[in-house]
Amino acid sequence: MTAFDFTHWLSARALPLWRARGFCPEGFGAVEHLDADGQPALDQPRRNRIHTRQAFVFAGAARDLHSDDLPRAQRLLGFARSLIGPGGWLPTTSDAAGQPAGDAHRLYDLAFYILANAELPAPVIPWDFLLDALARLKADRGWWDDRYHSLPRTQNAHMHLFEAAHAAHAATGDPAWAAVMDECRALFADVFLQSDGTIFEFFDADWQPLQTGQQVEPGHGMEWVYLAYSDPVLRDQVDLDLMFNTAAAAMTPDGFLPDSTLPPSATCRLWPQTELLRAALVQQYRGRALPAPLQPTAILDRFAARYLTAEGGWIDACDRTGVIVADHMPSSSFYHIFSAWRAFSALSGGAGRLGSTDRQS
Repeated sequence: MTAFDFTHWLSARALPLWRARGFCPEGFGAVEHLDADGQPALDQPRRNRIHTRQAFVFAGAARDLHSDDLPRAQRLLGFARSLIGPGGWLPTTSDAAGQPAGDAHRLYDLAFYILANAELPAPVIPWDFLLDALARLKADRGWWDDRYHSLPRTQNAHMHLFEAAHAAHAATGDPAWAAVMDECRALFADVFLQSDGTIFEFFDADWQPLQTGQQVEPGHGMEWVYLAYSDPVLRDQVDLDLMFNTAAAAMTPDGFLPDSTLPPSATCRLWPQTELLRAALVQQYRGRALPAPLQPTAILDRFAARYLTAEGGWIDACDRTGVIVADHMPSSSFYHIFSAWRAFSALSGGAGRLGSTDRQS
């Protein structure tokens, strides 16, 4: 049994802290980050994805912890919706006064609009609008990363689209979302996943891997282990053991995942550790024998000791020896932490659902 009470920390520490300090007092959505002392960065521009990721967290808390956070989630997603311009293009950021800036209409950001909308018991944004917003980015295969068809094309945006489409299909039953899942699934199996179990990040316009500037992030490898197992089709198409073992081989001697192995990273951010936990939970659930450092309870205990604070905040990044190298706590990390908690709650006892992608709403 883990020495760290994840549910207590989430419900009694993290959620109260971010309810109190994670929102702009003028109603302009979520703050970009808290500083190291836990004070909100009210004068900072805010990435569009911040509001939708936080909406997902607070909606999930209302659903899973029966908290009173649903109105917060609805307001956050409503604010994110209000940022969309009259042409229907998603902005990139909003400023301290709540005004949108940029109109790149990024696939990555759109995925989190979809995911948050699916987490709510009733949609804040019409599903037809979100399908149309996605159609604006459609390419011959997959989707462009933004409205300007910027290169390189990325694995990461399509991974989050796959996750979001799963949730949208569970919420609506609309076969249009199943078609999105099918295309993302094929891209993963045929393009992103390499024969040695690594996952490439960057591609040219024709989905050929970049030979210069390529990147491999073991945290994404672990994230795909969880997402692939959550998908009844994909779990039978890929070698989850190879994927897990390849990503786990990147761990530091004290049991943390670096940000990347190609190129080698000097830092270990918070989010790859949450994905390591989710993937290890899948492997345990599948009956795989895991060495002591890869037992989910061991991962959670060392993750909590290094990255989570008693006040309900977190440390975003350490170097490979554990020295803190971050001076603030991004709001966006809450999405990863909450998703890890949800997986731990579902799977650590050997029974339960695999997160929001398996729920019918």
